[in-house]
Amino acid sequence: MNQLKRRSTYQYGTLTQETRRRGPDVWAYRHFELVEGSKRRRKTIVGTLEQYPTRGATEHACEHVRLAANAENLNPQSPTMRGLIDRYIEQVLRPCVNVQIGEVQDPSARISFHCAKSYKSVLDKWVRPRWESHRVREFDHPAMRAAIEEWLHSVWRSPKHPGGGLAPKTVRSIYNVMKLTFKFGVKWGYLAENPMAEKRVELPRGSTKRSKQPVQLTAAGFFALLARLGLREKLAVAFAGWLGPRISEAFGLQWQDLDLDQVVVSFRRGFVQGRVNPLKTEASRTNLPLPK
Repeated sequence: MNQLKRRSTYQYGTLTQETRRRGPDVWAYRHFELVEGSKRRRKTIVGTLEQYPTRGATEHACEHVRLAANAENLNPQSPTMRGLIDRYIEQVLRPCVNVQIGEVQDPSARISFHCAKSYKSVLDKWVRPRWESHRVREFDHPAMRAAIEEWLHSVWRSPKHPGGGLAPKTVRSIYNVMKLTFKFGVKWGYLAENPMAEKRVELPRGSTKRSKQPVQLTAAGFFALLARLGLREKLAVAFAGWLGPRISEAFGLQWQDLDLDQVVVSFRRGFVQGRVNPLKTEASRTNLPLPK
């Protein structure tokens, strides 16, 4: 009973300055964590005094750490979008982004390195500046959902404003990343339902269409290209042209993936921005016959 009582208490933690022998002083956030029924003191370095010169700025920056420290306790006050975004980045995206060039991504990662990097960029560049000061539960109200729709329409490069604004693909990315972030807000207990699910917020009409039609390589152009390449390059382009894999799948191939006795090729991994990652779907991890 004592353990249950302790776990039901919301802890705000303590924020203190610490001096380091090397480098600038830092802000440290301390809280208690229950491990196998016993309390343990935990410390998280929020940042340096150069990054956050005031306590108020540091309080804002460590909100996501406080939310994670109270993962099983109800927050007496709804967290801000800043806290939700920071927690989503630290717990979901950061492990997927922390992959060095040449490393193989953990197969159990939620999303690929490239997607995680893209999601973080969208949140930091577009979502955070506009919505970070709002409380998460404010988005339960229809007026806030309508405000999101108006905002998406205002940043879109529409036919009426062809010279300014964002491309349709970027607007769709903002919409999808916000929807996914709210999904984790529901999982963590900050919202009862996703405010952007079930068409509660809709994309601007016409933003789902391509702004430019993709350039297609004709059969004549394909053969003309092959004729201008050296032996090694010709083999690689011919392979990609006949089988039609994704770019990441083609770059992820290794010699042992080619079985010349069985005349098949096995797709097992992808290669994006110098990182090796598992393929997205079961259908991608397949064998294809090699053309003669």
